[in-house]
Amino acid sequence: MAPGKSLSVGKRRSAARLAAVQALYQMDVAGGEANSVVGEFTQYRLGEDVEGVAIVEADRELFGDIVLGVTAHRADIDDRLRSVLTGIWTLDKLELLVREILRAATYELMQRTDIDPPLTISEYVDLTAAFFSEKEPDFVNSILDQIARGSRSADMPDRKAEAAPETTPETGPDTDEIR
Repeated sequence: MAPGKSLSVGKRRSAARLAAVQALYQMDVAGGEANSVVGEFTQYRLGEDVEGVAIVEADRELFGDIVLGVTAHRADIDDRLRSVLTGIWTLDKLELLVREILRAATYELMQRTDIDPPLTISEYVDLTAAFFSEKEPDFVNSILDQIARGSRSADMPDRKAEAAPETTPETGPDTDEIR
């Protein structure tokens, strides 16, 4: 994106969330220290053209906060995720990208009280839908709704009469791993 062009805060934050999930995924697969990965992304990847396509300039502050925050609070985040996963679903059985999406979103829900929880959930469900077309977006929605209601219930709207999608094996994929 050319310097000086203004983008909405929402688009810049969406780009930051996508980049944060990518950075967390990279760290999980290839290793690397969080500050180094944040520096690499900030210098070489955020807002750059990829194969001739201009990428939206990400909110660099939010990007760094998510990556560094997930890294610093990973044990608490993982404990919170384990507390809402049911049936055969364990954190270790989730597909890596789903796990990183859940970690980033959980960090935001637990630590970023300046961001509306339904917005955070919607953003990460949309992000999940960009990568998966099966049951993963509903699964992520259900898990994040439970986390938000447990962490920030006052910021959540009342539940509708219909129940949220179940996250039990009966409604999940046929394998014991979310793909």
